[in-house]
Amino acid sequence: MNERENTKYWLDILLDGSQDGASAPEDKNFEIDKPEASMPNMLATTSSNPKRPRTVKAGFDYKTFKMIVVFRDGTWWQYNGVPVQIWEGFKQAVSKGQYLTSSGLDSWPDMGPADMEQLSRAQRTQINDMKGYLDYIYKGK
Repeated sequence: MNERENTKYWLDILLDGSQDGASAPEDKNFEIDKPEASMPNMLATTSSNPKRPRTVKAGFDYKTFKMIVVFRDGTWWQYNGVPVQIWEGFKQAVSKGQYLTSSGLDSWPDMGPADMEQLSRAQRTQINDMKGYLDYIYKGK
C-alpha cells in the first residue's frame, strides 16, 4: 500500500469508521483494536474512607463473569467466575474494601493481576495514565 492509500485508509477510519473493504495497512505506527480485546465498563467506586479508599474503579463482564477492580495503588486485579450477586453486592457496599473481605473475594480461588495481554493498546495506555494519576493523588497516603 502506498503512502496515499495508507493516509486515505486511516482518514476514513478516523472520520466515519468506514474502511471501504480495504484491509489494514502494514504500519508499525498504528495498532488496530481487536474485537476480542475488551475490558468491562469501569465505574468509579465509593468508599467509607474517601481520603484513602481501597478501590477506585471496578467493572464486571456479564458474559464471562469476570470482575476487574482497580486499587488505590493502581493495581488492576481480575476475579474470574464471580457470580452476578457478588458483583451487585460489591456495587451496593458502602465500604468496598470490607466487602472484598466479607464476600470472600480477598481469597477468591481464581484471581490475580488483570491479563493485560488481552487488552488493546488504547486500553493499556488508559491503565498506565490512571496509574500515574493515582500515584499523584494518593502519594504518601
